[in-house]
Order: sequence, then structure tokens, then C-alpha cells
Amino acid sequence: MPFEQGEAIPFGQLDAPIHGFYSASVILARRLPYTLELMHEDDAKRIAAVLEQIRDGQKLQLERQLEALELQRKQFSVLQEQAARAERIQDKAELLQDRGAKLVQGARKIVMLLVPVIVVLLVYVSWLIFRSRH
Repeated sequence: MPFEQGEAIPFGQLDAPIHGFYSASVILARRLPYTLELMHEDDAKRIAAVLEQIRDGQKLQLERQLEALELQRKQFSVLQEQAARAERIQDKAELLQDRGAKLVQGARKIVMLLVPVIVVLLVYVSWLIFRSRH
């Protein structure tokens, strides 16, 4: 049974919740604006002051959030620069390792050639020493 606007809803009947309130609460909420007229001027000034403080606090919080966001942006740009620098250093290190590997390969080839020559020379010198004694 729907009710027309302005028609009273009986207190004994609780309808389904309307925006979190039962119909009995809606009736009380409808009466609330009429009680605000009884508010004293001092109360209104205090409420206005509190609302101004809330607004000022929100502005301050927003300013601090903007500062924090700017700081985060700066930190992110520094991080990007550090990552780019680290990548350049890594590339240089890889080049140095490649050069070092080539030098080691060259040194191994030289050693593989020199060791047999040195062994042959030692055998020859030993043969010369033992031949002159006999």
C-alpha cells in the first residue's frame, strides 16, 4: 500500500529500509529541519567555525598531498635516471668482460704454442749439457 507524499506513515508498521532508514526513522528525519529553527545564533556560529576549520584542514591536507605527489614525482625521475645509469654501467661492464674473455682466449693460444717450444728447448739444452759431459 503506497503512501502519497505528505501522508503520514503509521509508526507501528516498519517498511523495507529506505536508504538505510526505516519508515519510522524517515518521519523523524522529516521533522528534523523544523528543529533546526530553534538553534541559537551562538550554536550556528560554532558550527560555521567548525565547518571553516574542516574546510581549512581539507585545504591543508590537499596541499600536503600535492607536495607529497610532487616529491614522489621527483623521486621517480631520480629512480629513472639511476636505472638508466645502471644500464649504461652494465653495458660497459659487459664490454669489458667480452674484451677480457678475448684476451684470455688469446693468452691460451699463445701458451699452447709456447709450452711445446719451451719443452723442446729444455730438452735440447739438456741434451747439449749431457753431450758435452760424455
